[in-house]
Amino acid sequence: MEKYLSANNIKIPVLSEDSKEFVRYLEDKDVDEEFIHELKHDNIKVVYIDKSLKKLAYQTKEMLYDTLLFNRNVPLKQGDLGVFDVTRKEAAYFQNDGEKIAAVFGVNIGYRYIEEEKLYVKPSNQSKWKAVSAEEADVSVTITIEGEMKGTYHFKRIWP
Repeated sequence: MEKYLSANNIKIPVLSEDSKEFVRYLEDKDVDEEFIHELKHDNIKVVYIDKSLKKLAYQTKEMLYDTLLFNRNVPLKQGDLGVFDVTRKEAAYFQNDGEKIAAVFGVNIGYRYIEEEKLYVKPSNQSKWKAVSAEEADVSVTITIEGEMKGTYHFKRIWP
């Protein structure tokens, strides 16, 4: 008997990318930690079989066009992600702003920053992140510049 993944006791359908027709249900063995995290926050729009890559893919509610492929080899990034050491040249690109360096190198949120909202937007899935205190953080990262301590930075995911 197959073990199907379900949300609120509803099996999650996998659709054909072209026709949007039902192909099968998503199974536990299909998913990765990032997908489970998105699912817990009710942020999955659709799961389908990518026609060009012939692999399972999904979109979050934040994504317009891009998709994410399931990758069981990549763990969910949460908690303290450790120390990231950057060169002075890399730091200068970000005007030595430790928070922006942490967002790009440490948390891999990306460098799109919405000044009015004080939010970072991750390019791969359009998720929004905010710099917060250590107590509120989903992830934290320490930045050093060629071995010299710059600081520890904390970020929280803002769910749709």
